[in-house]
Amino acid sequence: MEEGIRWLLKVQNRSIDDHGWRFRTDIAKSDVLPTCLALLALIQAKNSADPSSILGIEIRSSIENGLETLVEKLRGYGDKCFGFTEQLNLRHTLYAVLVLQTARHCGITKVEYSVVEHEALEWLSSQEVRVLQPIQEHIPIDPDRINPQWITIFST
Repeated sequence: MEEGIRWLLKVQNRSIDDHGWRFRTDIAKSDVLPTCLALLALIQAKNSADPSSILGIEIRSSIENGLETLVEKLRGYGDKCFGFTEQLNLRHTLYAVLVLQTARHCGITKVEYSVVEHEALEWLSSQEVRVLQPIQEHIPIDPDRINPQWITIFST
């Protein structure tokens, strides 16, 4: 497990204003879904890591920076949801709320996180009809190849 955690720490964005994760390392900006999935894994790893060890400190710092990026993404999209297209708003907001709640339950919290979580939950409650509509999210893995590779995520 430690090898996977170290990999997540290594591939995290390190730019001044973006500490999230991306689907592909050749793209500069992070995406909501991989940031959420990485944060969920790191929050679980934090619970089993020695908080005074170098790895424990790196995990905590990575989580805090990732949460800040996630909160900033909400501010960038506006409308109290996480997503850059109408089709993905609901799914990305669900994952982001899950991350914020998991972090809170593990003692990683700030007032700003609670406010964002509350706003996103309010937005989600106004979207109940759309929850049952299935959606596909196509993610380019290697678009420069002659036969590009894609991953498709299906969700409802």
